[in-house]
Amino acid sequence: MVEIATKLSNELEYAYEDYFSALLDADDAQAERPDPPAILADLSTMAEENGFEHSTTSELSLIQLREDAFGRSMDADETAPQPLFTWIRAFREGELDLYEPATSYDSQSNLYLWLITDRMERVVPELDDVRDEVVAAWKREKAADKALERAEELAGEAEQSGKTLREFFLDDEGQGVFETTPFSFLTFGDVSQTTGEVSLKLSQPSPFIAPGPALLAVATGLETDGVGAALNHDHSIAYVVRVAARLDSSEELRAKFLSSGERWYGARAMLTSRYRRSRSDLLLDLLDSSELEWMRDPDEFR
Repeated sequence: MVEIATKLSNELEYAYEDYFSALLDADDAQAERPDPPAILADLSTMAEENGFEHSTTSELSLIQLREDAFGRSMDADETAPQPLFTWIRAFREGELDLYEPATSYDSQSNLYLWLITDRMERVVPELDDVRDEVVAAWKREKAADKALERAEELAGEAEQSGKTLREFFLDDEGQGVFETTPFSFLTFGDVSQTTGEVSLKLSQPSPFIAPGPALLAVATGLETDGVGAALNHDHSIAYVVRVAARLDSSEELRAKFLSSGERWYGARAMLTSRYRRSRSDLLLDLLDSSELEWMRDPDEFR
């Protein structure tokens, strides 16, 4: 499957290069842009001839594509400096032009050969058309501020009492006190099938609902028996949190980190990030110092 897909991808790439050149020539000549070649305009024939399934999505927003299995597929280009999800590549400005082919694979090892044929103009709706939604959102945000203010008051009272939260809220059955298993701010994410690199992601300790960085920062930043308050990520719930115990002290964690050296799981991701930043700085410096005279407006370096 990979062998066939690579062959087809190369055919599409060659066709796109010719098409892109024709677009540039048309722009330079201030002429009408040509239509894409048939091989790019319709992938159904190529798919049928090679035993691949073919489908066309409807118009999708970023959120809709992110929720789709295809949208969550990952860039299959092994030479890419940073493989991205399809939903990011499709909407990131300057990432893909119309009819520029791309390949990706999902968690089930399904391989996708795809391209974007049209983009819809972004529209800012008139206030009168969305007034009810705006008012509802404003009310929710103001309610979240009030809820956080009350949660912070309760956190202060609970800390001064010296009681556990279950004891402190004993007479208030509506608070729903629960205890989590131990968690950290970050945890292990996916493992790249091409590089073997381990990615890190925000922890999602249960039974918190939509815990985000603000809530995790408060929870992991408290000392043992410390009590704090924070909103969850969508500001639908204000939590009062108390640290019952720590598996390791800050000093023990720091010592383990320093002794792990290159065996630290995040080392590769950190070094890769530094390499990309240094490479970008070098290229930009070379471009600035070379005093090139561009025949057309230079592409922005990304």
